Amino acid sequence: MKELIERINTTFTCDDFLSDDFNFPSRTTYECEEIRRFLSEGNEKLCGELLEEFFDVLYWVEPSGFEKLLPRIMKTSIEEVEPNLLVVSALIGMLDVGDEPNNWGAYMLQCWGLLSRQQLEVVLDWIVWISDCQEACYEDVVLTRSFNAISLLMKDQ
Repeated sequence: MKELIERINTTFTCDDFLSDDFNFPSRTTYECEEIRRFLSEGNEKLCGELLEEFFDVLYWVEPSGFEKLLPRIMKTSIEEVEPNLLVVSALIGMLDVGDEPNNWGAYMLQCWGLLSRQQLEVVLDWIVWISDCQEACYEDVVLTRSFNAISLLMKDQ
């Protein structure tokens, strides 16, 4: 567990979130307010409770912000042994797309496509951690498809 967290720390940059990491013009007033609240609280210490409250921020973040949010989600889920956070379920759902990249959504490809091979390898290890975690509630087939999607992304690099 400690080794995986260290790999996350060395493979990803965990810069603070900026307002540029979110597409404000296309958001509702409510979403903009939630993003501002997340920005004010999320840069301090991201915890499972905060991720549960702001799980939908995952869908509002720009691909550049996704690259900052992903390692924080992975680390928090590991440190708190919380593989079933809503935001983790959302990430697994993004990856549970089948083996045909032509059918994958543009947002999924934009976000996950930004990651380097080394970052994708860490994500694979995180999925393995989830599958080994006794608390995890995901079906094996879902985690396998998620693992396969990352493996396919790695082939393109």
